Amino acid sequence: MSKRWLKDFLRYINKVFLPEGCTKWAKDERKDPEIEPGTIWVTLLIGFALQVQSLEET
Repeated sequence: MSKRWLKDFLRYINKVFLPEGCTKWAKDERKDPEIEPGTIWVTLLIGFALQVQSLEET
């Protein structure tokens, strides 16, 4: 299996599920954030693609 499978998977999800340019508006004004914005996007994309149930739905 390729070592780039996660990167390829995320690129596929972004291309298939998200409209083009929808992530351009996402900006982060925080200085020295504890959690990087890219980490948040990756988490949301994977959760969406795998249809993970929200913690609020329990």
